[in-house]
Amino acid sequence: MLDDGMGSLGKLAGTPFLTHQSLCSASGKSDLKTPVASPPAFFLDPAQTGKIFFSLLSAIDLLSFWLIFLLGAGFAELSSNLKKRTAYLVVGVLWLLIVTLKAG
Repeated sequence: MLDDGMGSLGKLAGTPFLTHQSLCSASGKSDLKTPVASPPAFFLDPAQTGKIFFSLLSAIDLLSFWLIFLLGAGFAELSSNLKKRTAYLVVGVLWLLIVTLKAG
């Protein structure tokens, strides 16, 4: 049977995540809400931390800030009458609102 490469590519792309998950589960720090040690919530015990506080800390991430930056820049570029600072503020407040609602 011929392989078109998509199966191999999918396995290759998922290997770092699975390796990280197996290493974390071996050390007892496996959590699917914070799979990478980037947010501060990774270093806290979810059972001892409050649900809302843990959810807020798990949302603080370098990629989240990058997403806010990109959305703010795109929003500022598309709307001709908004300053960049206002566009970043609007996107940041919306992100904070979503994170707060998600927290509970």
